[in-house]
Amino acid sequence: MSATGSPRATPVSAASSLGRRSRAEEGQPSLLYSQRYLPLIETGNFEDDWNRLADCDWIVEVVVERLDIKQKLFTRLEEVRRPGTIVSSNTSGLSIRGMTRVARRTSAGTSWSPTSSNPVRYMRLLELVAGEETSPEVMSFMADFGRFRLGKGIVFGKDTPNFVGNRIGVFGIMATMRAMMEMDYQVDEVDAITGPAMGHPSSASFGTVDLVGSTSWPTSSTPSRRAALMTRSGTSSTHRSSCSR
Repeated sequence: MSATGSPRATPVSAASSLGRRSRAEEGQPSLLYSQRYLPLIETGNFEDDWNRLADCDWIVEVVVERLDIKQKLFTRLEEVRRPGTIVSSNTSGLSIRGMTRVARRTSAGTSWSPTSSNPVRYMRLLELVAGEETSPEVMSFMADFGRFRLGKGIVFGKDTPNFVGNRIGVFGIMATMRAMMEMDYQVDEVDAITGPAMGHPSSASFGTVDLVGSTSWPTSSTPSRRAALMTRSGTSSTHRSSCSR
């Protein structure tokens, strides 16, 4: 991104592109179903490769969770994508209507949101949220693709903040944090309880927060309470977690 917040990428050299592919290949847990798919992956940037989007049948937006940046990207996308291309966002919970209201064609029926639980390679949940004019045919096709080609469990949501999974997940994390503070537990103690001991993934509570980030967390809590939660849970940055299938 540029310093002004516009969706501009730093030029990517051939060496750094190979480096990104290498990270995809060597990531733990593995990001690939099979190493034989690696040659199918190409990297690029928003400056040198933008026009290649005109050849795509399905474009997935995965930029930072800021509404203004996503709006600029969708507006720019309208200049290059061909009619009929499926356009989607992997936002954790921003409004589809809000992201695409400034775009002329995206809001005309092909924009929607597939929200995959992180890490996408292993988590089964796939939420599908239609835009205001997304056709039933597009939703049906993508549901079948997610279910039968990707092996996902499909949940249909509405265009409301944080959709379905993150509303439930954030509530659970915040309730856990409140109980931790009231009962004077430490981060590692909480994760020892809320992981495999409860039949949950080994990432448990704070390991999961480390893994997926915090872009869906509520911002309505008071500054003093947020500071207390951040201070208390700050040691989780050293907690190396993994997520089981």
